[in-house]
Amino acid sequence: PARVHVARTMSADYVSQGGAYGAVYGTLAVFLCISLAIGYRFLRSATQDSDQYLTARNSQGIVSLSLSFFATGAGAWVLFTVPEASIIGGPVALAGYTLSTL
Repeated sequence: PARVHVARTMSADYVSQGGAYGAVYGTLAVFLCISLAIGYRFLRSATQDSDQYLTARNSQGIVSLSLSFFATGAGAWVLFTVPEASIIGGPVALAGYTLSTL
């Protein structure tokens, strides 16, 4: 009979599932603590009340507002163009849109 070659697994080179979860959750916890510490520090040094913070009346110029609206529109365009093209044009439109992004 012919000999069957069995590939050896390299399980010693991989991180265990528990170790991977620990690394992910540990990293999230560290960044959460850093973010909370920075936020608390800025909160303590804030001189404006909640009304000024929430409304931001007359604190932004026309350029920053225009760029904000542009970024919002561009983000919506990126999110909704592919499904819309797929629904209206079918698979051919999806393939065309995919090729146009390359």
